[in-house]
Amino acid sequence: MRKLFTLLTLFVSIQLSAQQWDSNPDYSAILKTITDPAEKCVNVLDERVISFTYLPNQDLAEDLFIHQVYYLNSTEAIDALNKIYIPLSASSKLLNYNARVISPSGTVRVLSNDDLKEAVNEQGQNVKFFAMSGVEVGGIVEFYYTIRRIPNMTGRLIVFQKTAPTVKAIFRLVSPSNLVFKTLSVNGYPEIKADTAARGENRVIVGIRENIPALTFEKFSNSDAHAMGVLYQLDGNTFTGASNIYNYTGASEMVYKSLNEELSKKVNKELDKILKASGYADARDERAKIFAIEDYVKRNFLYAENVDPQLETLEKAIEKKTLNDNLSTRLLYRLYKMAGIQTEIVLTCDRTSLVFDPVFESYAFLNDYLLYFPGIDDYSMPSYRYFRVGLIPPDYLDNHGLFIRKVSLGSIESGAGEIRKIKAYPAEHSTNTMLVNVKSLTPGITPDRTSRPIHLLKKQGSRISTGRS
Repeated sequence: MRKLFTLLTLFVSIQLSAQQWDSNPDYSAILKTITDPAEKCVNVLDERVISFTYLPNQDLAEDLFIHQVYYLNSTEAIDALNKIYIPLSASSKLLNYNARVISPSGTVRVLSNDDLKEAVNEQGQNVKFFAMSGVEVGGIVEFYYTIRRIPNMTGRLIVFQKTAPTVKAIFRLVSPSNLVFKTLSVNGYPEIKADTAARGENRVIVGIRENIPALTFEKFSNSDAHAMGVLYQLDGNTFTGASNIYNYTGASEMVYKSLNEELSKKVNKELDKILKASGYADARDERAKIFAIEDYVKRNFLYAENVDPQLETLEKAIEKKTLNDNLSTRLLYRLYKMAGIQTEIVLTCDRTSLVFDPVFESYAFLNDYLLYFPGIDDYSMPSYRYFRVGLIPPDYLDNHGLFIRKVSLGSIESGAGEIRKIKAYPAEHSTNTMLVNVKSLTPGITPDRTSRPIHLLKKQGSRISTGRS
């Protein structure tokens, strides 16, 4: 493996420019030296360039340039890469592209425009892909394309580590001189620094990593969350003097204001009806009150998986008795507020794909809502219809989150945020408790009619028991 990486690294020293490549590439050296049959696929080069540009109308555009070179040493690898999909959306545009296949003998076949196909995926979206025909075992596939998309200034993650080993990965970000970006390298990717070789008025930052091992997948492990990558976001604007633009203080105030917006008398009246119908007032304690409200909403409202343009306000959601992720949080939070239950808003992310960094402030971590109840020290997740307070998806436990609570200054209310750990539940929290009625068939034997919890797969010494004897 080490020999393979060394030889491939020598090959990659031939630099390919962003939109031009050698018309007669010589891969003979690499083809002669790759002898490890275990390496079915090698990502020789993975280059990503993010460019921010002011358009003539002064709007800001973000262009993503991707350049990939793959060595394919098995039919499985060829099958996996016989179609190269270009990730386009309704708001993005393909600016340029090129692709070619290089045989083991060095024959180069450049794909034509006819090789760029269009199709409709399972979600009903139009997609484009290269149809990579003529690929042979021991051959090379190379392609690049540039996508123009709506700029994401609040935080985006670029992942470099994949199921195939990567010889060389390049991250480069180009921006106008007035825009300052900050980055977070995750899981071992090198620190991103200013490109001292760059010329011109733009700011250029770069990070290069060589010999990235393949990302291994283990059953029940969070492999994606451990992949090397780079998170970037806008930090400052020298023209305006702004710095630390996207911070958690601003996010906390914005989220709190949004969830506590003034509602019409009509909406408040409907909320009061829902609250009374939940029967929370008859609940024995705070946890039971929280459960009653949540259970009523999740049983009586539909949950829309897709974004419905008609579900923009709480009034529309109540009218249609349909919720989405955002409105489910908004509705339950307001109901708890009306019921006098102290509630904090929590923003976090799925730790199986991205671990919340407690130091680096980025909106990329603020993906999903939880509600935290200080009175019972527990959580609920409004957007998950089949979960209730005291049980939320484990993907959001044992992670950090932004906890937003109410602060008051006189008659003025606002939200204050704090990074805290979302604790994981102990194993005993989730049990399988059965009440069993036993009838004795033996005369004179009185069955034990007491009930007790049975903890499945509870370890006792060196053996596994299904309960207590």
